[in-house]
Amino acid sequence: MPLATSNFTILGFEHSFTNDVFEIVKVSVLRILTCVAVGAWAWNLLRKGGRIRHTPIDWLILAFVIWVAISTATSVHWPTALLGKPSRYEGLLTFVNYAVLYFLVLQLADRSSRVRSLARSLFWSSVVVAVFGLLQYLGVQHPGWVPLGFEPNRAFSTYGNPNFLGGFLIFSVTVALGLALLERRRVWRLLYWAGFGLNGLALIATFTRGAWIGGFVSLVLLSVIAWRQRPAMQRIDWIPAGASLAVGLGIIIRSLSSSSEVLNFARRIGSIFQFSSGSGQSRMEIWRSAFAAIADRPILGSGPDTFRLVFHRFKTAEYVRIKGGSSGADNAHNYLLHLASGVGFPGLLLFAAVFVWAAVRSFTTIFKRSDDPFRLMLGAFWAASAGYLIHLFFGLSLPGTSFLVWTALAIVLVPTARSIGVKAARWGTVAGLAVIVIVAAGVAYQGVVLAADHSYSKSQTASLAGERTQEALRATELNPLNADYRQGLGLAYLAEMRAYLQAGAEAQQKGEDTTPYEKQVVRSFL
Repeated sequence: MPLATSNFTILGFEHSFTNDVFEIVKVSVLRILTCVAVGAWAWNLLRKGGRIRHTPIDWLILAFVIWVAISTATSVHWPTALLGKPSRYEGLLTFVNYAVLYFLVLQLADRSSRVRSLARSLFWSSVVVAVFGLLQYLGVQHPGWVPLGFEPNRAFSTYGNPNFLGGFLIFSVTVALGLALLERRRVWRLLYWAGFGLNGLALIATFTRGAWIGGFVSLVLLSVIAWRQRPAMQRIDWIPAGASLAVGLGIIIRSLSSSSEVLNFARRIGSIFQFSSGSGQSRMEIWRSAFAAIADRPILGSGPDTFRLVFHRFKTAEYVRIKGGSSGADNAHNYLLHLASGVGFPGLLLFAAVFVWAAVRSFTTIFKRSDDPFRLMLGAFWAASAGYLIHLFFGLSLPGTSFLVWTALAIVLVPTARSIGVKAARWGTVAGLAVIVIVAAGVAYQGVVLAADHSYSKSQTASLAGERTQEALRATELNPLNADYRQGLGLAYLAEMRAYLQAGAEAQQKGEDTTPYEKQVVRSFL
C-alpha cells in the first residue's frame, strides 16, 4: 500500500489518473484489501468454523468508534465527518476501517511466520519508497513529481509530502532493524541491514522534525528491547551499520552549509524550541485556535476531520497578522488537539486509553527476557508504534500511514489474546455469500470513489469551459458528499459563464447576434 499512487507520468502518461494522486489511492487500496480480507475470513469461519481471538481492549476500540459515530451525527458538517477532509480522509469510515483492520490482524497474525511475512512486505515496499525519496533528495526530479508547498530536495516519495513520508519511515526503519537482528542467514541479514540504512537515510532527507524525534525514540526503544532479548550479533553487522552511519553523518554535515532554515540540520533541530518566529510561531497560534475550538464543543467536538471548517472562527489575531486573513489550517499540527477538536475530550480519552492499555498489557511480553527470538520482531512493532505516536504530537494522521499503528496494535496483543471456538453453522454458506455480497459492494464503491476523482482531475485540466463543467458535474454526481467537488463545480460554472460573457462581448463588437451567448449565461446560473 505505501507504493499506491495514480501518478504514472514517469512511465510516459500525460496526466495522473486522479486529482489526489497519493492519499485517495492509498485509502482505496486499504479499504479494498480490508473488504477482501473480511470476505475471505468470514467465508472460512462461517463454513468451517474456527476460533475468534479477543482482548479486553476490543471493547475500548468499539466504544471509541461508536463515539466517533455520535460525533459524526452531531458534526458541523456530517459529510466531511463521515468521509474526512479531501486528501486526508480520516473521517468515521476510516476509523471503522482501522477497527476492522485491527480485528482481522488479531485473528490472522497468530503465528510468527505470518507476522514475519507482514514485516517483509513492509520492508520491501519501504525500500522502493526510500530509494525514490533519496533520488528526490539528490535532485533527480521528474516533471510529474514536482514538490508542491515545500522545499526542493526534501524527500517525499510516494507520499507527496515529507511530513507524511517521515511518519511512514518511522515504522519501516524500525521494522527493518528488527528483521536484520532476527535474521540468521548472512545474505538476508545484509539485505535487511541495507534496507535499514536506506530507510534511515531517507528519514534524514525528509527534514521532518517530528519524524526525526519519533524515529530516534523508536530506535532507542528497540535497542533496549534487543539488549533484553540478547540477539546474536555478527561481525558482518558492523559493515552495513557503519556505512549507514557514515553516509547519514555525511548528509547531516553537508546540510550544515545550506542557508535554508529547513534544509540545514542544525537550524532545523534548533527551530524545535523556537516559538516566537517561523513555523514554530504559526504552529503555536494554530494550537491556541485548537484549544478554543475544543472549549467551544468539549464533549462531542465539531466532528472528525472538520478542523479546517471551524478554524476560521477561532484563529487568533496574531495568526492573521503573520499569515494573513485568508490563510487557514486544515489540521491542528498536533494529532491529540486535532482529535479532541473533532471528537471531543471523551473521544480523545478513549483513543489514548486504547494505546496506553495496549502498551501496558504487552509490556511484559515485549521487555521480559525470553529464549524466543521472535520477541524481537514483536518489539520492533511495539517500538515503531511508540515512535509514531510521539511523531503525531507534532503532525497529523493519514490512513496511508496510520493503518500501520493499528496493525502493530493487534500484533503486539496477539500473545495475550484469548480465543473462543466457533462451530460451522448449517446456514454458513448462505451467511458467507451474504458477507461476500456486502464486501463486494464495498469494493465497487471504492471504484466509484476513484472514478469520481478521475473526473474531477479531468475537470481541472480541461481546456474547454464546457468540458470542465461536464467533468466536475460527473464527479459531483458520483461522489456528492465530497465538498471539494461541489466547490469545483461552482468554479467551473463561473468559468463557463465568463467564457460565454467574453464570447458575447466579442460577438457584439462584430455586430453579430448575442442571443445564444445570453442564453448560455442564464443556463450557467440555473
